[in-house]
Amino acid sequence: MTITVPSAAAPPRRRQLIEQSWDRMRRQGIRPDRRVPSITADGADEARRGASELLSLVPMMNRHLGVLTDDEVLVFVLADEGGRVVHRESSGTLRDNADRLGFAVGAGWGERQVGTNAIGTALVSRQAVQIHAREHFLMNQYGWSCAAVPIRDPRTSGLMGVVDVSVAAEQAHPATLSLASLLAHAAHLELRERHRRDLDVLRQSSWAHPATSGGEWLVVDENGWIADAAVPGTLRRVRLPAEPTGGALLVPGVGDVEAIPVRGGWILRPEDGQAGQTAEIRLRLQTGEGGAAVLLESATARHRVELSSRHAQLLGLIMTSATGASARELSEQVYGSAEHAVAVRAEISRLRRLLGDLIVAGPYRLAPGVVGQVDVPLGAGTR
Repeated sequence: MTITVPSAAAPPRRRQLIEQSWDRMRRQGIRPDRRVPSITADGADEARRGASELLSLVPMMNRHLGVLTDDEVLVFVLADEGGRVVHRESSGTLRDNADRLGFAVGAGWGERQVGTNAIGTALVSRQAVQIHAREHFLMNQYGWSCAAVPIRDPRTSGLMGVVDVSVAAEQAHPATLSLASLLAHAAHLELRERHRRDLDVLRQSSWAHPATSGGEWLVVDENGWIADAAVPGTLRRVRLPAEPTGGALLVPGVGDVEAIPVRGGWILRPEDGQAGQTAEIRLRLQTGEGGAAVLLESATARHRVELSSRHAQLLGLIMTSATGASARELSEQVYGSAEHAVAVRAEISRLRRLLGDLIVAGPYRLAPGVVGQVDVPLGAGTR
């Protein structure tokens, strides 16, 4: 059964998600009558070339979609992390309408390009989004109802792209968002299974390496996920430097290691077998555009991580708190109000991606055994 929603009727009051997006459009000076630029064949080819891994998910998604794209029921689209369309499937009148709209491979469908829309707004909000008819900011999109869900890479935890399911507004149905969510979840499971297989291959290929013949060692992939280990503890992942090189490294949660490159990753051998060693961490606030940096030092290695001034401020407050700090407490110190606790948690999540297990939660504090030193006081005025 199809539930028909009149396309001409705007909701009595826009949802908060939509209102926030419309506010962004107004601030950016986007006009509701803006037109989408036409796409050349070269632009479409360039979009496909840069999205090989996303495109490799299409056959799996088509098994879930069945004949829906052939029967003029919907338009199925994949877009990259920047909102550029890299794949589209549809047929008949729907395909022709999408072509006239500029909803085609190579087109940019971020909010800055085409206003409030499911793809662009899902990328900004980092959540599943359904946008119907006049909730779109541009008038030429009023005839559509669209649902989009971000796809996250389980290896990096980063945003990989967006899956979008669009239908004519008069054929809108709440299940459209469920279908898009199903496709995004299936993509995540497929990527996770590929990663598991890659770790199996890495583990098997490292068995014959001389570095794993004795003593303590870890075999990790390029993102720090542990494929095999002969060390105490239950680590699943370590945080590698952004561009690791062979030789001496300082790895948070492990300590000083010798890093030996192998195909698909690294073998890490803790110095003197001291796995789990922690290291002193120092934070220095710089006056230039770089803002701040964390310097990790040990007896044999050092590792520097550049930080934004906001991350530096939060880390400084955590380091100088004797018993740790909650998100609400940090929000009060940074923003002057506890109302921004969600934003604080998001920023600390990004910070932990940079520093790994050096910061623990509940409340936020330095991990046991990590020594902190703040070289420059970080007050609430630091931005």
